Amino acid sequence: MRLTHSNVLRSGVTARYWSQGTDEVDLSSTPKSLSIRFHIDSKGGGQTEIELNIRPRDFSALLRAMSETNREATIHAVGEELARQIAEQPQRDRRLTNFVRQNLIDLARQKYESARPGEHNDARAVLHGIRRLIEEQARNEERASA
Repeated sequence: MRLTHSNVLRSGVTARYWSQGTDEVDLSSTPKSLSIRFHIDSKGGGQTEIELNIRPRDFSALLRAMSETNREATIHAVGEELARQIAEQPQRDRRLTNFVRQNLIDLARQKYESARPGEHNDARAVLHGIRRLIEEQARNEERASA
C-alpha cells in the first residue's frame, strides 16, 4: 500500500541540509516484519532501492513515537484498526476452525491408510468418528448462528 502522506528526505553525512528524496513510499507487511520501501536517485546515476524492516518487537517503540508526534491521530488510527480487527474476528475464527477440523480428518485418514493388517477396523472407526463429530459440531454451530 502506498503511503500517500509521507516522504523521504536525503542528505550526506556532512551536508548542511536535507533534500527531497521521494514521496513514493510503499508499506507492506509479512508475519515477520513491517516493510517500508522506496527508491532514490543514486549518486552515480540510476536508482537505489531501500527497504526498512520493522520487526514486531519494535512496534511499541513505533507506537510511542507516533503518540509523541500526534497523540490524537494515533489513538484514532489504533481505534479504527482495533474495530476492524474485532469485526473480522468471526471470519478468522471460522477459517481456523475449518483448518483444524480438516487437519484432524487428514491425520485420521493418514493413520487409516497406513494401518497395518488387523488395525484397519480401529483406524476406520476413528476416522468415521472424527468425521461424525466434526459434522455434528458444524450443524450445532449453524443452528446457534441462525
